[in-house]
Amino acid sequence: MQNVFLPTPSRPGVVQAEDIVNGRRVWMTDDGWSSNPAMAVLHEDEAIAELALLRAMGQPDRIAAAQLVEARRGTNGPEPLTGRDMTPA
Repeated sequence: MQNVFLPTPSRPGVVQAEDIVNGRRVWMTDDGWSSNPAMAVLHEDEAIAELALLRAMGQPDRIAAAQLVEARRGTNGPEPLTGRDMTPA
């Protein structure tokens, strides 16, 4: 069984996915998707984060492999915590 990350105020997260047009990693923003993780919406509430994830999963013509990943509050915006999540594919 796969571990599923659920954000909390002490462990916030962002919605990350793969852009199906160019294969690059993207992060969900208030108005779409960005290849810059600092532009992502930082979620602290599990229910709101799950709704955002469902919205992402409802865009199969735009993105694939949507998931919630842990992030920290960075100086310029959210920063995904793992090396795999910090840089575009």
